[in-house]
Amino acid sequence: MRYGKAIPRPASAPPNCRRCPKRGPENDSRYRLTEKNRRAWEAYQKYEGNWPDGWAEDELWVRNCQLIREAHRFFEANQHADEEHRFTDALVQIKQALK
Repeated sequence: MRYGKAIPRPASAPPNCRRCPKRGPENDSRYRLTEKNRRAWEAYQKYEGNWPDGWAEDELWVRNCQLIREAHRFFEANQHADEEHRFTDALVQIKQALK
């Protein structure tokens, strides 16, 4: 920032890892969805409460929906919280939702 305005980062300059919630490229895998998780998220978005016949009896589908719902609720409630602790807090919340 200079004079209250953002200064564009040159393409050759690395990103400022201190401002990113990942805190560096070594933590990248913690913040990326696996292919299976991405498919579950896309199915959740597509169907939400209008599941096809038989899906409500599928334990894996119900569990995935509980996790996604809990993660989304947590994100909404903590959007402005301290970024450094948000990821750890989210994991704790999701683990509690699984019990």
